[in-house]
Amino acid sequence: MNIKNIRVLILIAILTFISGLLNGTGVLLYASTVSHHTGNLTRAALAIAHFDFLTALHILLLPASFLTGAFISGLLFYEKNFTFSKRYGILLMGFSFVLACLVFFKAGNLLTSGFICLILGIQNGMFIFFKGILIRTTHFTGYLTEAGVCLGSFIRGVPAGGSNRRELKRSLFYLISICCFILGSVFSVFLKTEAIPFAALIYFICGLCYFILRKLRQRN
Repeated sequence: MNIKNIRVLILIAILTFISGLLNGTGVLLYASTVSHHTGNLTRAALAIAHFDFLTALHILLLPASFLTGAFISGLLFYEKNFTFSKRYGILLMGFSFVLACLVFFKAGNLLTSGFICLILGIQNGMFIFFKGILIRTTHFTGYLTEAGVCLGSFIRGVPAGGSNRRELKRSLFYLISICCFILGSVFSVFLKTEAIPFAALIYFICGLCYFILRKLRQRN
């Protein structure tokens, strides 16, 4: 595996870890998931069924923020071309700045969770491609499905001309990504209120390293 692929894998692992960290924090501090929203949509529907429209509105602000973030990613990565663009570094630095502001100004729960959803929506929509896989770094129901399908294909065997080994590698990639997310969630339990500034620090370091590597790459 070449150096470029290793760097991409490290970036994917770190972003996935942060997603787990922030989602665990959302569950612990705000009683809501922030990296995926199937549960939030269900809760909102139940609130509407009980005519509790204010609660439903508060819940729906979270998936709406996530959708807005994905929309922003669509504007930035409309070319769907994964290159060593400075946009990735700017976004990582921006995520760090927003989280730091939320901590510094002691923003309320709804505002904080909304901005975290916005950040994760942007992150999940960032066009990162690896080994023919379009990477999503915030929710993993799809990864569970793909891991199972790839593992089943590996055990069953693929048609002539296919790569049985590739199916196994893909399954392992999906499972390792899920483990990174779980690890981030575990850290949220120990960090508690310090999880958000810790995530801001990781985003900042990632953005800084990204720009340094990009500069070195341009020189070479």
